[in-house]
Amino acid sequence: MELKDRLKLSRKNAGFTQIQVSEAVKMTQATYSQLERGIVKSTSKIVEIAQILNVNPNWLATGEGEMSLSVIDKEKYALGNVEAVPNSKLSVRYAPVLNYVQAGKFTDIGDNDYDEYLPYTDDKISDNAYWLIVKGDSMTPDFQEGDYLLIDAKRQAQSGDYVIAMMSDDNEATFKRYKHCGFDEKLNREYCQLVALNDFYSPIDSRHTHFSVIGVVMEHKRKLKK
Repeated sequence: MELKDRLKLSRKNAGFTQIQVSEAVKMTQATYSQLERGIVKSTSKIVEIAQILNVNPNWLATGEGEMSLSVIDKEKYALGNVEAVPNSKLSVRYAPVLNYVQAGKFTDIGDNDYDEYLPYTDDKISDNAYWLIVKGDSMTPDFQEGDYLLIDAKRQAQSGDYVIAMMSDDNEATFKRYKHCGFDEKLNREYCQLVALNDFYSPIDSRHTHFSVIGVVMEHKRKLKK
C-alpha cells in the first residue's frame, strides 16, 4: 500500500473531506489532493496529518507497524508535529531522510519527495531539520558511509562544528568540519575552511572556493546491522 492509499483510507475512516484535512494542517487542498493521487510522494506535515486522522504517524509515513493507535499512543500525540513521550521530558519529532542533492535544495523543496522519516528528540533543534546519509570516506574514521546525520538547517555554524555546505559550482552538498580561520588583510574579509577528517582530502578554503553552510550536524547515528 502506497502513501496515497494510506492517506485515502485514513481520511475516509476518519470521515473527513480533503478540504477539512488540508485546512487543519495549513496545506492547500490542491497539494493534499496531489498526495492522495500519488503525484506528490511525501510531505513534511505527515505527523500532523496522522494526528488529525488519528492514525500511527510511522505507519502513515512508511507503511510499517500498526495503522491504529493504542489508548496509550493516543495520549502521546499533540498537535504541532510533536509526540509527547509519557513519563519523560523528551518529545519526539520526525524529519525526512534526504540525499545530498535534496539537502542542497532543502529550503526550496517544501512538501516534496520524502520517502523516509526518522525521529529525533532534541527540543533545541528547529523544525527545519532533516536526516542525511553519509557517503564517501572523507570523514573517516569518525563517520562511515551509511551513517545517519541529523541536520539543523537553521543553526548558525561555529568553528569546530560538523556542517553541510553547498558548493557554488555543484548541485550537491558536502559534509565537512567547519573552521573559522580569521581575517585576510589582502582580501579585507573573514575566511573559513571546510576540513575533512581523512588526511587524503585537502581543506576547502573560502578564499579560493565559494561555498555556503546550509546546516549544522546535531546528531550522529550508525546502523550496526544492514
